[in-house]
Amino acid sequence: MNYLQYFEKGKVVEACIAGSGDFGRGVLRQARQMEKLSARIAIDINPEKAAEALRHAGISDAQIMVCHSKSDAEKAWQEGMFIATGAFETIQALPFDILVESTGIPDVGARHAEAALLAGKHVGIATKETESVVGPYLTSLAYQQGRLFTPLDGDQPSLLIGLLTWARTLGFEIIAAGKSSEYDFIWDEASDTVTCNGTAFPAPGLKELWELPPGQERDMVEARSKLLAAIPQISVPDLCEMVNVANATGLRPDRPEFHAMVLRTAEVPTLWTFRAKVGHCRALSAWKCLIAYADQMN
Repeated sequence: MNYLQYFEKGKVVEACIAGSGDFGRGVLRQARQMEKLSARIAIDINPEKAAEALRHAGISDAQIMVCHSKSDAEKAWQEGMFIATGAFETIQALPFDILVESTGIPDVGARHAEAALLAGKHVGIATKETESVVGPYLTSLAYQQGRLFTPLDGDQPSLLIGLLTWARTLGFEIIAAGKSSEYDFIWDEASDTVTCNGTAFPAPGLKELWELPPGQERDMVEARSKLLAAIPQISVPDLCEMVNVANATGLRPDRPEFHAMVLRTAEVPTLWTFRAKVGHCRALSAWKCLIAYADQMN
């Protein structure tokens, strides 16, 4: 795939970034290195925080204007300034191409996305909670407007959607789909603990459950889950992301008893094969798999 063929010669995509957290700041920084992407607008409920995100991307104070009105924003745009603002309405008439919605606030994300589409902009959605609830509506609205409403490439759900649709174009039948959790389980054999999100939990006997002997896969996975029951094994981001995949692909959510399997990386294909053989995965999408990593084994 030659990605350069996707862009018109000389065309630079103008992006507006809503949300000045880690994701939004990352896009602002990366855009500074990309010839085909310009990100001159940052939105945050606190416009000073938006300005700080622009500074973090390497933009000097002399190039940044904090705008509180449409006229301020229009003036700043015409002068080639970078714009920090606290409201989408302030900048929605400016000639940018795409809104990157990364506020992480479901209702705000929905309002931003709808307003952007109605204003003739494309929308790339990183606020997964918004997409999981009103994604189908926004997709339909984008279609009516002749615009795109799309997850952003590189995030787990978009990568999974891409893999599924790629396989379907090749004629494969998709019987199951899943993703790893947002949070890794890291086993320390010496201390018999598993660390997740910086917190260590006791895991006595995990060594005996490290392998999945043929014919005992279900029992071993259930035993691991019970042993690590003190660690949260379902997270809101995981559920939202799999809803987004289901909405985009037509796969149906999996059954609760199959959720949150604690697996080593190499075991994922083994367990998918096992479940497909016994008929539990056909036409279903698993919510997630948790991946256990060991720092002293394998």
